[in-house]
Amino acid sequence: MQVLSNTALSLDGRTARRSAPRLRMGSAADLVEMKRLRGTVDAVLVGGNTFRAWPLALASSNENTLIQAILTNRGVLSVAERFRPSPGVRLVILGGPDLDTAAHEHAFDAEVETTPTPSLRWALSQLSARGAQRVLLECGGQLLHQALKDDVLDEVHITLCPVVLGGVGEPGFVDGPPLGALGHRLKLVNARPIDDEVFLTYRRP
Repeated sequence: MQVLSNTALSLDGRTARRSAPRLRMGSAADLVEMKRLRGTVDAVLVGGNTFRAWPLALASSNENTLIQAILTNRGVLSVAERFRPSPGVRLVILGGPDLDTAAHEHAFDAEVETTPTPSLRWALSQLSARGAQRVLLECGGQLLHQALKDDVLDEVHITLCPVVLGGVGEPGFVDGPPLGALGHRLKLVNARPIDDEVFLTYRRP
């Protein structure tokens, strides 16, 4: 399985503000890149916080059915009324033992799987069992930290946006304890400026 990530990032390494989780920094070109990447994968995996901010199952240009997976500890029932499904998207909700399976199945018409200790590796195994060979992470810093810690992230896509957010403790690209003494080193394989944004692609050496 190949695992990719895609993140819009401010110049100071922020992904959002806690007071404005629906902040969109990227331009129309960033949306085009997002749709292009979705068209290259079998599944898109988001965290619960990301889905609560954007409760959408977004279709891709892929001719095959796209799996939209949500990894959540406390569930996403709070945004059920705002959820808007898209044709050709198979919604899968992955969570812990306290997740109300029946309620989520009813509210989202989704497949629901639970486990005593939900993790990214477990979520990826669930997607693999459903035939996913390429998975795109569109998630916050905590899930990206787990992907790097578990050494499962093969390719990183970043849209560097021409904005500085500032603030202490605001959501960042990777949120969590230090990743070893030297961290994780990635190899830059593409840098493409469009207007004031730069689209960067890094791969694991």
